Parts: sequence; structure tokens; C-alpha cells
Amino acid sequence: MTTVSAVPDVSSWDNPPHLDPRGTIVLIPGRGEDPRLYERLGARLGANAYRIRVVADPTRHQELTVRQIEQIVTADDPSHPLVLAGSDSGALFAALPPDCFDRADLSAVPVPVPALHGAGDGISPLAEARTQYAAAPRIELVSLSGGRHDAVNDAGQRTSAATVPLFLERLRLGADAPASIAVREEFPS
Repeated sequence: MTTVSAVPDVSSWDNPPHLDPRGTIVLIPGRGEDPRLYERLGARLGANAYRIRVVADPTRHQELTVRQIEQIVTADDPSHPLVLAGSDSGALFAALPPDCFDRADLSAVPVPVPALHGAGDGISPLAEARTQYAAAPRIELVSLSGGRHDAVNDAGQRTSAATVPLFLERLRLGADAPASIAVREEFPS
């Protein structure tokens, strides 16, 4: 079920009732984004047994966003791993305290960071973004072929929705998890 209003409620997608939840993702929209943009991603990840919660845009409703996240973390009985994720400015909000918002420093983010970036992003070109991402000590950069600026929702949205569970499954396996849990093999023809 998706709920959207002038002051957004939390949009939610859940694991199918016959499957135990594999984790909770709190998704923080980017500047000016409406939670409805994440309906396809939420439905896909929900079908994979992840619980998805999309909160308010922090650039418009910062205090509400913080309250919504606090409520999810404390009252929503989140399954683990519990991951804060975001798009654009929402990713900064997820990674850094709100008072650091204007002076983002990814080197200060000690947790694993998956970065999905459109290879064809004309607003934030991949080559320039790589320099920013390189500062994060635990970055996993995935460039999406043909993807544009909104890599999670544009033409690469299926690839994004397939990439996120692989990252989450590595988190579930813990610190000893292999760098890749799926390896593509080629057979001689």
C-alpha cells in the first residue's frame, strides 16, 4: 500500500506473508522527490521479502523525516539488517547527521555504502562522482549501463532493484561474507 499526501506519511511495502522478512530498508527521497517514485522499487524489494519504508523528503520536512525514521527504528519491529538508504540529498541525509548536510564528507561514513550511479548521468557525471565516492572507506560503486541521473527509477530501475538485494544479502552474512555472493561463469563454446 502506498500513501502520499502534502505532508507525506510513510509509504510501506512488506514481505509476502508466507516469507519471513530478510531486512528493513528505510528509503529517504532526494530533493523534491515524491515517495510514489519508489513504488516499483518498493514492490520489487518487498517481493524479495524485504520491508521497505519510504519517509518524507528531508529537504522539505527535515523534522518529520527524523521522527519517521525514529518511529520505524523503535516501533516498527524492523528486521535486520536495518539499512538507511537514500537518493541524491536523501543519501547524504542517510549517511551523515543533519547538521553536516551542507559539508558532506564521505570519509566520515564508516559503514558499507552501496552507490548506484547511472553511467549516462549528465547532471552528476560518473567520472566526477567516482572522485566523491572514493572518499568513502567502504564504498561499493555500481555503474548502471545506460542509467541517467535517477538511476533507481529510470531505465535501469530493474538492475537497481536486482543489485540492492545482493548488497543486503552480503550484510546479512556479516563481516566474513565474500566480496561477491554470485559469480558469473562463462563456459567455452
